[in-house]
Amino acid sequence: MGQQSADGGQGKQPGKARAASSWRKKAILLLAGVIGGYIAISAVVAFAQREDSVTDGGLSLHATSTKSNSSFNASSITSSGENVPFRCGRIALINQSGHPLLGRALPQVVEELRKLPFAHQVDYFESGQWPEPAKRLHDFYILVDMPVLKESGMLPTGRKIDATITVSAGSSLWEPNHRVTDHLTPPMVEVDLRGTLEHHSTTTEVGSAGARYRQPAEDVAKQLAGELTKKLSKWAEEHGIGGDVPEALCPPYRPVPDDLPRLQVDGTEQLISGHGLLLHNLTIWRATSENWPDALSDLQQRLREAGWKVSDWGNARAPGSFRAERDGAMIDGFPLSQDRTPGEPDGSQQIIVRYRDRMSSNDINLAIAQIMEQDSALPVLVSLTRNMNPEMRNRLAERIIQQHSPDPAMQLLAARYLHEQKRDDEALERLRLAWTFCRAAGQSQQAEAIKELARKITGDSNWKPAPPTEEMLNRLGVQRLDGNGLEKEVALNEPVLVYIPSGADGESSSPYFGMVKVESATIPEGVYSVLIRTSSLDGLMSQSRQTQHNPSRPFCDLVSTGIDALRLIATVQETEAGRFKLSLKATHVGE
Repeated sequence: MGQQSADGGQGKQPGKARAASSWRKKAILLLAGVIGGYIAISAVVAFAQREDSVTDGGLSLHATSTKSNSSFNASSITSSGENVPFRCGRIALINQSGHPLLGRALPQVVEELRKLPFAHQVDYFESGQWPEPAKRLHDFYILVDMPVLKESGMLPTGRKIDATITVSAGSSLWEPNHRVTDHLTPPMVEVDLRGTLEHHSTTTEVGSAGARYRQPAEDVAKQLAGELTKKLSKWAEEHGIGGDVPEALCPPYRPVPDDLPRLQVDGTEQLISGHGLLLHNLTIWRATSENWPDALSDLQQRLREAGWKVSDWGNARAPGSFRAERDGAMIDGFPLSQDRTPGEPDGSQQIIVRYRDRMSSNDINLAIAQIMEQDSALPVLVSLTRNMNPEMRNRLAERIIQQHSPDPAMQLLAARYLHEQKRDDEALERLRLAWTFCRAAGQSQQAEAIKELARKITGDSNWKPAPPTEEMLNRLGVQRLDGNGLEKEVALNEPVLVYIPSGADGESSSPYFGMVKVESATIPEGVYSVLIRTSSLDGLMSQSRQTQHNPSRPFCDLVSTGIDALRLIATVQETEAGRFKLSLKATHVGE
């Protein structure tokens, strides 16, 4: 028995050994599979996380999923003289960061800005690039930087991006905290926008190098484009759009004189050097220095020695700031009012020096005389009244009186001239015309100036214009809208102005006004925006706007707005690309 038992026990041992051996093999294979999978994933992750050297034309495996959360905060300051329009036809967007995230995002922003109806040229400059010297200056500059970028985690579990993106935009690249204008200063709406976009996103799964930052860049582009188009459209509506400037008012480029004292700071770079409205030359230099107050003071002293009249308007916040003038040219220097750029030494500060070679008074008046008879130049000339001598202003007023334009700024200029000539009845008729157009078009820029002059002429502190006649409204291009409705075909951004009798009998002498316009959308995902506005002579106004989100052509929409007992309804139908059929109807409560 014992032998049998022993034999039986020895017979079971090989089976147990085979089972253990099989388990070890499975464990080794499983471990090898895990290690191999990890190596494969690591290889893909390493490929996806290396620097974005693959262009959009290369491999772009896009199997990622991104969750993002962005917020944009901005503050802006605008200022303008009387009758000064907002010039933004030529826009420059300048990338201040060399990181591929902005390199992907900003070209998308440019494409959205090009959709704005008033932006006929939008140029993009990569990091390190600036507009070519000696060329025409841009009307509006947008500088975008990314001073903070933190990346953590890894694919496929999740790569996080936390970025701070700054936006600096305006009619000039930078402005000091103290600004002086005179009879040689070009007329323009001064805009100073400072904004910060805080972007947070998490990307999971796997993507190739060609797809890296694609989805975060799309989110950043959407946010920036949306905010910028809204701001630009708002300023354009508030101040009006400046038309093309005649060549006579954009003198040829003159280089910076060789003997001009320069900033003595290592690494000083020239950013902009071009010519524009009433300017032979605008050149801007930028430098970074720890001893920036001394650098600016040294430049002041050398300018004085060279015959420049230097005015020191520095203060505790900006020591060393100055302005210098000689023969119509102007130089100013100042520290930038911004936080220190990351990576710069403690105590260092960016400083700006600007040189402006301006047209002389005589040259300005000669240029104005050259284009005075051109009807298309009159709106530009009205904005230049501060730059003209009295004789030229009077000549412009007479030209406007002959031309019969309903533009409120032109009529206000003519009314002032007529008042000076003791022709007050004619002046009041001009003011009545201007006031009516302001109400019909929903414009308010000139309303207070019109009332102020009318009160001065009449001596009536409660002056109100008499309701317009139908002949006057026809002169203004304002059509009557009665119970039969009105249909009209218009182009994109072409306004339709109507007047609506205030009573059901259609004979009231105090009409309401309406304005309808199909505009380019001011948000990235939109295509068209229908604006409808109603107003009264008493100053009441109501406005509605509806955006069409990527409609298939033709689109048809119904929008309405009301004021008092009036309701104005507009049906908009696209007949072909960029052309629309408007059907307008007005109803009164009780009808």
